[in-house]
Amino acid sequence: KTFTEFVGTTINLSIPTREGCTFTHFTLNDVVYDNNTYTFGEDDATLVAHYEINTYLITYDLDGGAANNASNYTIEDTVTLNNPTKEGYTFVGWTGTGLTDATKNVSFSNQTGNRHYKANYIANKSTLSIDPNGGTYEGHADTVNITEDYGTVITLSTPEKRGYTFNTWYDENNVIYNKDTYTFGNDNLSLKAIYSIIIS
Repeated sequence: KTFTEFVGTTINLSIPTREGCTFTHFTLNDVVYDNNTYTFGEDDATLVAHYEINTYLITYDLDGGAANNASNYTIEDTVTLNNPTKEGYTFVGWTGTGLTDATKNVSFSNQTGNRHYKANYIANKSTLSIDPNGGTYEGHADTVNITEDYGTVITLSTPEKRGYTFNTWYDENNVIYNKDTYTFGNDNLSLKAIYSIIIS
């Protein structure tokens, strides 16, 4: 901005603004000019404004997930968010600053202000197949398939077979599974009931 005044006129200097920056000082002929006023002399003069680039914070709610992302940025940076991973879940998108819906691909540049992003997921599903092996499981003679979200815990009922006593479960690898509960993980699992004959 240019000012033209009579010699000897004094004006107050306003603080200039620049997006994404903080004003620090003026220089006059490459020398710091730290007065709040300026008095016009015989010669023209140029005051040059100097700024410091602001740094803004980026915070995240990863909801138990993990991702390596920038924690701060400036107006000069281009930032692209790395999507998080979470055991047993599928990432569906970020919500937060500047986003109206869950968005997987988030990138921004020429921005200012602190920003916050939340990771959103859906639980993966897996299936437990229960083979009553000639008996019944909760009244079903055929294989019972139960599909649930990752981390869901169910109590296993005791299968019944006429003339036999239930002993334990074997999985598809013939490994004994002797727990009363089952927690759904990332992979499907099959259990087969094993019995011993009742000798009277």
